[in-house]
Amino acid sequence: MMDGYYGRRADVAGRVVDGEAVLVRMSDGMLHVLNPSASRIWIMADGVRSGAELAEGRDPAAVAEFLKRMAELDLMERASSPRNAPEAFPQEVDVPFSEEPPRIRISEPVETLAGPSACMLGDFDCVPIQVG
Repeated sequence: MMDGYYGRRADVAGRVVDGEAVLVRMSDGMLHVLNPSASRIWIMADGVRSGAELAEGRDPAAVAEFLKRMAELDLMERASSPRNAPEAFPQEVDVPFSEEPPRIRISEPVETLAGPSACMLGDFDCVPIQVG
């Protein structure tokens, strides 16, 4: 799974909060929170970098498993050739390198996180999240 070039899907909205990427798949409102190591890989996945480049300095097997899972969840896409130009990440972020294995910490429908339980995503005011 390390062969190919990986990019973020256009139908996935993402924001980095305290070093963790918070992703919402717009097609069905599924929310995913990535740990810092996974967040860095997701940010770097610009459609021009290969799986091997995304794995530099990390356990290749763990990164391969993460990339496979991200593709299965329709959060990233894999191509056999690089895009013509890198896709810039829309937010200026500096997620430091981490040697911890990349992991998806939370995968839940947005509706289940509306209300007080949404506070688990960070230290910010909780507001109900509406989908649709």
